[in-house]
Amino acid sequence: MTMEERMPRSRPSGHWLTCFFSVFLVVAGSWEALAQADDTIDPVNPDQIHGELRSRQVTSLSSEIPARIDKITLREGYKFKKGTVLVKLDCALIRAQHRKTEAALVAAKRKFAVEKRLLELNSTGELDVQDAEAERDKVLADMEAGLVRLSKCVIKAPFSGRIVERNLGEHQFAPVGREIIKIIDDENLEIAFLVPSHWVTWLKPGYKFLYKVSETNKSYPAKVVQRGAQVDAVSRSIIMIGRTLVRHKELIPGMSGIVIIKASKRD
Repeated sequence: MTMEERMPRSRPSGHWLTCFFSVFLVVAGSWEALAQADDTIDPVNPDQIHGELRSRQVTSLSSEIPARIDKITLREGYKFKKGTVLVKLDCALIRAQHRKTEAALVAAKRKFAVEKRLLELNSTGELDVQDAEAERDKVLADMEAGLVRLSKCVIKAPFSGRIVERNLGEHQFAPVGREIIKIIDDENLEIAFLVPSHWVTWLKPGYKFLYKVSETNKSYPAKVVQRGAQVDAVSRSIIMIGRTLVRHKELIPGMSGIVIIKASKRD
């Protein structure tokens, strides 16, 4: 018997078996995690589609001239019509400058008239008349600029709505561009909600649904008026815009609820 035949054969080590099963469990766990991630990538629950009431018009009003706030005519929550004066600014200096320009315009017009008459009498030259006319036009331009500045002394509502909040108070100085008040259109409301992206094949403008509002605990007939412009690639969802079929005074911006889509249409 040779030396090799007398030597015992080595057996598989338990260490290698342990490593094999460890690697197998890691790979299996990774595939399971990927499968779960693929299942949960779409956060839209077709049975619980959240919808939010929002206004079509929300804006902040600020001053176009640096001035002290003389008066804010309405407080938070008050309703107003389009064109209502909401903020009055202290423009005493601008008004004084405007009166000065008015007086200068009167004088410039008189001088131009006199120079024209003197030219007719051959008592002055054409250049003097042209200079007087140019001076009149210059003061007239200053007058128009003053009227524009005066128009900035009041801030009017660009649409009908309500006051949301006041960020500056009366007698405070308002720098140019600094937000003074925030306003919202509480009449023209829309319902914004997310749906699975593949619903766009049948959920089109005109499609009717129910919107159950949490705050009122009532359901309101509504319809889709517009879909979003782009699908979110991560969530595979797209925004839809709807409106109630009729205006309900109890509904205000910020309320939320559930969009109820007929089950027969969903897939």
